[in-house]
Amino acid sequence: MERVRLDKLLVGENVFWYPYSEIGGVMMKIVETPWERLYKFVLFMFGIPLLLIGAIILAIYRNWAIILIGSIWIIFAVGLKIKNVYNKHRLESLKKEGICYDGTVVKIIPKPWVRIGSYVTAQVECLYKTEKGDGLVRSGYHLLLPFDRREDLYAKIYLDSNNLEKYSIELFRKDTGVSI
Repeated sequence: MERVRLDKLLVGENVFWYPYSEIGGVMMKIVETPWERLYKFVLFMFGIPLLLIGAIILAIYRNWAIILIGSIWIIFAVGLKIKNVYNKHRLESLKKEGICYDGTVVKIIPKPWVRIGSYVTAQVECLYKTEKGDGLVRSGYHLLLPFDRREDLYAKIYLDSNNLEKYSIELFRKDTGVSI
């Protein structure tokens, strides 16, 4: 019986939930976007608790205010989830039908107005080389660790073959074994 290494077993097209990918013989971790985590936080910390508290207050005092506030938070969380699903669908469709280029991260642009825990929310500018010349694209928001450097990041850029203005960036970081 042949032994199969766990990292070889969990990397590939069939296991889409595993957040690692092997690029150039190095295990790279996919960098998350804020939309993947933020909707859960908003839903479970604000939306559902306020809705439940509102139901109790409605039963006792006949006041709808807290239920309305909880409903607004739930609607906001659903909107974040829709944004996450849309971005994943766009990335998957560009992976299937678009053109893939390897990119080099040339600039990290921190965005301090979106904070999730100890992560630094940032956009990255990536340079990719084509037959026609070099191209520079800016990603959406990603959750970077405070000690991430440009040298440790790797980007795959997927461009629409018909419209080069439509693109999606998949960002990877070298797996150092450290997580927050």
